[in-house]
Amino acid sequence: MLLVHRNQDPEQAAGGLWPAELRRAGTLVDVARGDAVYLEGEEADGLYLLVAGGLKLLRRTAPRADFILELIWPGTLFGEEGTLAGRRRLTSACALIDSRLIHLTRAALGDLLRTSPTVGFDLLERMAKRQGAVFERMVELTWPRSADRIASAHERLHDLVVATANGGRVAVADVAAHALASAHAVRSHLAGTGQRDASGASEA
Repeated sequence: MLLVHRNQDPEQAAGGLWPAELRRAGTLVDVARGDAVYLEGEEADGLYLLVAGGLKLLRRTAPRADFILELIWPGTLFGEEGTLAGRRRLTSACALIDSRLIHLTRAALGDLLRTSPTVGFDLLERMAKRQGAVFERMVELTWPRSADRIASAHERLHDLVVATANGGRVAVADVAAHALASAHAVRSHLAGTGQRDASGASEA
């Protein structure tokens, strides 16, 4: 559930991270920690840019099992695959901590590309960088040693929380989902390395 949904103030939104044309074309959205921006299987109603906070993109692999395909940092564009292709969402996007986004509908994106080619090129550049990060993530999932995947997942999630300075915690379940490992394997690995149990967070 989205916590807040309102038209943005183009002078105050996004902290100047994006061109004014982009900020005016979109709508500012605030999402509370744990809430979903969108869910896998829903009709794509637009793409998003993360202004502040942190998100995880989840892919369902079994009736009650998800894995974290990607972590989203401020300045990142996401949700474009369903929007541009005109199909349903392939992932779910959920907030790790309280987050702020800019939402661009397909129609608004089309208008923006026609009237502001420079901004459109900036969006394409962001997409290209994100696809490179996704490729690196897929390579990481092929690592044979679960301990290596767990260590990398814990580092990525911890850095995401620390960077926001909003008091978020890293959950065992998130580390496991990011590493394609079990919660037991995560706890065993962290205990073996002398680390606290995923920053003291619960599995839930």
